[in-house]
Amino acid sequence: MIPSKYQQAIYSWIQTGFGNGIVEAVAGSGKTTTIVNATKVIPADKKICFLAFNKSIAEELKAKLPAHCEASTLNSLGHRAWMRHMQSIKLDANKTSTIMFDCLTADEMRQFGANIKRLVSLAKAHLVVPKSVYADQKIGTEDNEDVWLGFIDKYDIELNIPADVSDKEFQKQTSDCIKLAQRVLELSCEVKNIIDFDDQIYLTTVFKARTGRYDFVFVDEAQDLNPAQMTMIQSLSGRIVAIGDSRQCHPAGTMVEVTGGTRIPIESITAGTQVVTYHDCFRGLKTQGRKVLETSSRKYAGDMLTIHAGKEVVRVTPNHRVPTRLNGKKKCWAIYLMEKDKTTRIGCCVAMYKQGFGPA
Repeated sequence: MIPSKYQQAIYSWIQTGFGNGIVEAVAGSGKTTTIVNATKVIPADKKICFLAFNKSIAEELKAKLPAHCEASTLNSLGHRAWMRHMQSIKLDANKTSTIMFDCLTADEMRQFGANIKRLVSLAKAHLVVPKSVYADQKIGTEDNEDVWLGFIDKYDIELNIPADVSDKEFQKQTSDCIKLAQRVLELSCEVKNIIDFDDQIYLTTVFKARTGRYDFVFVDEAQDLNPAQMTMIQSLSGRIVAIGDSRQCHPAGTMVEVTGGTRIPIESITAGTQVVTYHDCFRGLKTQGRKVLETSSRKYAGDMLTIHAGKEVVRVTPNHRVPTRLNGKKKCWAIYLMEKDKTTRIGCCVAMYKQGFGPA
């Protein structure tokens, strides 16, 4: 393949430049091809790690990348590092819930349980570290009430506090919720041999477990990284190549669900709009939502696909993945169209595994 001048600039910088770099790659711009070819211009005696957004992408890229390039997710990398650090660990997605049931009363669980679980997850993603741990590790942000208040405000977390209480009582109950979340986070740091998915990155980063060193680290979908992930990546490499799109887009006409159950075109969203999801099957449609901070639009040159499913019509760029619900039809077959470069083929497969979970 003859590279464009933009691709060649990336390859030349990797070969003869220095320091870290960010590659802006909009939808349909040939990002994956560029990344794969970029790893091939690095000498075989250099150690490379490609950090993919999810496990399936990492597995798909392994066949395309050179032998001296490792493909992994950040969670997998962190899990292996923490396994080496602790010798023996157990992965338990319900770790935070278990801790909460042990240290919270039934009334506290009833009023604040869901909020505390979300706050603790946000704290781990933003590398908030309990005071006792921070004193030793000196990493991340030292735990304080203002940090938690910031999460409540930024992520519009509705604490289960009656609307008719006084301002003083509201502040007291908010502070009570935060203190409970702080306690759960502290206990989670103490329970090191049982980890959840947040801990794969959080504990590995906070306690500086050895993740290995690489000459180059390629990071995909860099615009979605949180502070814990960014800190972990910085510990890995001499040079980091981050690839992302700071202005990811959906085309005009895409229907978006907003808090309350209303559907509006994406182009009518403004700062302050409470967006929930793209589809109306989400259970929290009438109550949940995240506030849009700013909006922008840009021109797109490239292919667009139109997907029809019953009365639903969705327009996307070719790199989008569209989740599809099969409505429990375990015995049906799926007919599919696959396109790669200029080759297209039609195939079919059993839609669901016999056990009922899939798709196959």
